[in-house]
Amino acid sequence: MFVSPNEINMVESTKPLRVIFMATPAFTLPVFEVLTQDKRFEIIAVYTQPDKPAGRHAIPLPPAVKLRASRHDIPVFQPEKFNNPTTIRQIELLEPDIILVFAYSHFLPKEVLAIPKFGCVNIHPSLLPRWRGPSPVAFAILNGDKETGVTFMLMNERMDQGPVILRFRAPIAPADNREDLTARLSVLAAERLPSVLIDWTEGKIKAQPQEENNATYSKLLSRPDGRIDWKKTAVEIERQIRAFSPWPGAFCSWGGKQLKILKSSIDSTATLPPGQARIANKNLIVGTARQDIKILALQPEGKKPMNIKDFLNGGPKIDGSILS
Repeated sequence: MFVSPNEINMVESTKPLRVIFMATPAFTLPVFEVLTQDKRFEIIAVYTQPDKPAGRHAIPLPPAVKLRASRHDIPVFQPEKFNNPTTIRQIELLEPDIILVFAYSHFLPKEVLAIPKFGCVNIHPSLLPRWRGPSPVAFAILNGDKETGVTFMLMNERMDQGPVILRFRAPIAPADNREDLTARLSVLAAERLPSVLIDWTEGKIKAQPQEENNATYSKLLSRPDGRIDWKKTAVEIERQIRAFSPWPGAFCSWGGKQLKILKSSIDSTATLPPGQARIANKNLIVGTARQDIKILALQPEGKKPMNIKDFLNGGPKIDGSILS
């Protein structure tokens, strides 16, 4: 049963912390590797999502974390759900000191939260309570935030609402897309992780409640979220393109086919009606509700990503077209 680290004797320095790591996507690997390389920690098990069918032939592919754990001969478990006695008992028998969760996409029931001596710690890529929920990096970019960060949080039964152990800030660069920013935040989390876990388990940090009045929420993204509405402003569309890269992507329709916009910049002029495309000085410009958008890279349906120079060299009849 979890109790505050202040009520537990300091962990013996010669005895590594027994850690269960719960994660799935590849961007969590820097954190995984830090744990494997530091002798103060022992990953006793990895929990990750089940293998998922991928590609044309729907061949089940293992998550990145599973593959990496296998290289280290670490046991891997892939339960469909946690609300069953078998999984809960399995974790009890592992006797973890701490459970570390990072982009796992499973809710942990109170029975699991109570097992590790030092609780279940979640790594969340935002400055909680800002952008709780499943898409914090995308929503930080989408809303024009100047900074974000990483929060180490003691988990409870409510999504992203547990007390904060520590926060670390990081700026959002004007050109950051979600993939780049997520990778940078993962590295930041990996760099800070050892000292956070040691200080937490030694009782040097006291978790603080979140400021509920400042809470904002992100949502689970779906493919329709990527469709561009050219009646929005250039600033909003440019953020959308960065926030939804690489998935679901920002896209529109041209000539009855999908056109994915990969990279853009804001043109200070405002000469075109929303959605109208124009080729000017070897640039592709599209009108919006305020200012124009300059397309820098795109991907026509059925083709590979390309920069705008290569696209225009193909002689597309896009000048004067209306994108929808």
